[in-house]
Amino acid sequence: MIEFILPPVSDFVKILSIQGEAIGFYSIKPKGTLDFETMGCYSMTTLDTIFIRTSQRRQGFGLSALQDILIEFPSQNIGFSYPLSCSMKLVLWKHLKEKTEDRPRFWETTGCFGTHANARNLWLILQKGT
Repeated sequence: MIEFILPPVSDFVKILSIQGEAIGFYSIKPKGTLDFETMGCYSMTTLDTIFIRTSQRRQGFGLSALQDILIEFPSQNIGFSYPLSCSMKLVLWKHLKEKTEDRPRFWETTGCFGTHANARNLWLILQKGT
C-alpha cells in the first residue's frame, strides 16, 4: 500500500489535470508561513514543489502552472525553492525573457528567514547560467 503524506494546512496546493486525470501538482508556501523545522517564517510566497508526470512534460504545463501562480499571487514577489531543476530554469527563462515586468519579482530562495536575506534574483542567475 502506498502512503501519501498530506502537506501542511497552511500550504496552497493545486493539482494539474487533463480531462480529470492528474498529470502533476504544485505547492506554495504563502508569505508568513511558519516552517516547523526551523521555527522561522517565509519572507515571501515560495513555490516549494512542482511535479509534472514525465509523459506530460515539454507541453507547456510548467509555464501554465507558473502563470496560475502569478494569477493567485498577483502583487507578490515569488520565491522558488533551491535547487531548481534544469526544466524549471528553462520555463523561468522563457517567461522572464517575454515578461520583463516579472524579472524583479522572481527569486531563488534557500530557507525562510529574513527579508530576502536568503534570496537571489532569478533573472540575474539565469543570465549568468549559474
